[in-house]
Amino acid sequence: MNSRLLIDGELVEATGGRTFENVNPATEEVIGTAPDASRADADAAVRAARRAFDTTSWATDHAFRRNA
Repeated sequence: MNSRLLIDGELVEATGGRTFENVNPATEEVIGTAPDASRADADAAVRAARRAFDTTSWATDHAFRRNA
């Protein structure tokens, strides 16, 4: 399992470098790890999403979003 964040089209490590275990609730088995995103990571992701919304056809090109 990948333990990086997808922000602005790039896979990046969480700024703090922390991860947490992803646990199957039915078996309590650890099935992988996930990045523990910080507030800075969330802010970067929101800025990237806003930029994509404002400067690309993402918001209006339904065929593109369907195939993305």
